[in-house]
Amino acid sequence: MRIGGLKWPWARTAPVVDDTPPSTFVIFSVPEVRLGEMDVATGPCVPVAGRKRALAGVMRQEGPETPEQMRALFTILGGSADALDDALQLVDEDQQGQLFRCSESFVQLMKRENLESIRLGEEDQASGDADLTQFVAHQEWLNAAWMTHGNWHSAQRGTHSKLLRTGWARTADEKHQPLYCWYGPPIPSRIVVMGRGEYPRLR
Repeated sequence: MRIGGLKWPWARTAPVVDDTPPSTFVIFSVPEVRLGEMDVATGPCVPVAGRKRALAGVMRQEGPETPEQMRALFTILGGSADALDDALQLVDEDQQGQLFRCSESFVQLMKRENLESIRLGEEDQASGDADLTQFVAHQEWLNAAWMTHGNWHSAQRGTHSKLLRTGWARTADEKHQPLYCWYGPPIPSRIVVMGRGEYPRLR
């Protein structure tokens, strides 16, 4: 797993349990004029009629999450209580789908965090620390804070991979594009396994 140009020394995957909410979260950035290329009810990972490609790939789905959990991240990163309600601005909703736009202050907080994480990792690398001690400690602190204040479902064992969204915020800012969060029903994803040898036979 990578953040910026850094390779994470570990990665974790949360187990799947029965109480996992039947919803997913997608963060993406496109020019505002391209929002017409998605249906809010089905999300940015589903191409609309007449288009072959969606705004975001299926693998961009991050699993169950709520706007309140995203706002918790805003607070953890130093967002003020007065700006909390505006951190996520509702753009549209249709059936089970909701589309929000991150406020400029939220984007800047996530960008600042991303740059700080990269700085710590680069310092670790420059000092010959293969374990990326500073970087990992910082990520563990963020993970613990978000897990404590996010009110996650029981299947959520960590938020390490979700913290990668700070990189999306930095990219959106550099491209001068809005950063959007979509919440709604997930769509199935397929994993292609490649290799050599005889194809296993069903018995």
